[in-house]
Amino acid sequence: MDRYTSRHRPEDRDRGDLRQTSRSVDTIFDKRRGEQIGLNITTVYIGGARNITFSSAADQAEVGLLTILPQDGSMRIGWINNNHRSRYKGLGTAMVNTADRFRAMDDLRSLTLRSQSEEASVFFYKSGFRFTGEGMEAKNSAMRRQISNPEYQPPDDVIFLGEMERG
Repeated sequence: MDRYTSRHRPEDRDRGDLRQTSRSVDTIFDKRRGEQIGLNITTVYIGGARNITFSSAADQAEVGLLTILPQDGSMRIGWINNNHRSRYKGLGTAMVNTADRFRAMDDLRSLTLRSQSEEASVFFYKSGFRFTGEGMEAKNSAMRRQISNPEYQPPDDVIFLGEMERG
């Protein structure tokens, strides 16, 4: 077994869900403590979806939630929530990396998501995601320019929201 999986416990099977808990190889930086801390990851399988809870290995506090599910040959990020963005650095990256590890284990071609925040779109773009669908060329070009030049103002008709994919 690798670091991302563990044996299913019989009591979990009896409840109808499958739960796996593991310690991640990912770390995040706790700005309050001024140190790197490990992440514990608990995965609950419900149908085809995986609900993944991230908690601090230091104090077991829940720091993030991620829901992923296979869809049309890709791993879809249905929900990603960084509970303490102001306290922890690197949590969003750890969550995307976890989704990508599950994508690879399931032998799927890409990660997909719908960004509903322009701030999140910048993070996802920097993480290798690109806009897809209608207007994708204009969005990707404008995002690239804005990241390289923060003074750049994109055209009014370019809104950094929508479907994104990382191959």
